Amino acid sequence: MYDRGKAYYYGEGVEQNYDKAFSAFSHAVKSNNADAQTALGVMYIKGRGVERDD
Repeated sequence: MYDRGKAYYYGEGVEQNYDKAFSAFSHAVKSNNADAQTALGVMYIKGRGVERDD
């Protein structure tokens, strides 16, 4: 699922979609994927796929 999230995040082979990227990364986190954990952190920091809390 991490690879799918990465594809949606960057728009690699699919239309860029932060909501789908967030969902895929969240699913990968449940499998203890450290890269997905980092990706979710970045999404939270940048407010992509989530509501940004300033």
